[in-house]
Amino acid sequence: MTEIASFAQETCLDLVATVFLLSGGAKMVGLRAFREGLLFIPYMRIAWTYVIGWTLPVGELLIALGLYLNFLPAKLAAIALLGLFSLVIGLVLSKRLQVPCNCFGNFGARNMSAGSLRNNAILMVATLATLWLPDRINVGSSLTASVLVLLFVTIARELQRQYQFLSGLRRQGVL
Repeated sequence: MTEIASFAQETCLDLVATVFLLSGGAKMVGLRAFREGLLFIPYMRIAWTYVIGWTLPVGELLIALGLYLNFLPAKLAAIALLGLFSLVIGLVLSKRLQVPCNCFGNFGARNMSAGSLRNNAILMVATLATLWLPDRINVGSSLTASVLVLLFVTIARELQRQYQFLSGLRRQGVL
């Protein structure tokens, strides 16, 4: 395998791992909101929301770690989870419901849509492209880049909250 192809595969793997890391981390931070958002999904039972609410974020974080380490079971779990989520989105779209997509917490809050299906398909293809990736040589740089992305997202999220807070004060005439 050429060095360029290997680099492209590692980049795809890092992208998917970072998405799982951001998604799982956001769910852990906003666990209650995530669990309550599950109630909007058709056929979702209240008891299931507790099980999914506690296990899915941890599972996503473990999958992210496995993807960074280039473990085949983590890649297969990522594909399965993305496929399952795509089925849920398909169900929601077929029922013509407006269900919030809390994959990344309140940051960029939106509803499940055809765009969500497209994003899942891209992530699945990116993961499939890495199935035969040989052992990774430099995991440290991938983790460093992901930590920087997490730091950037955290800062952007806080800036968004501060902006909303200040906008609220302006609307009230305080500022």
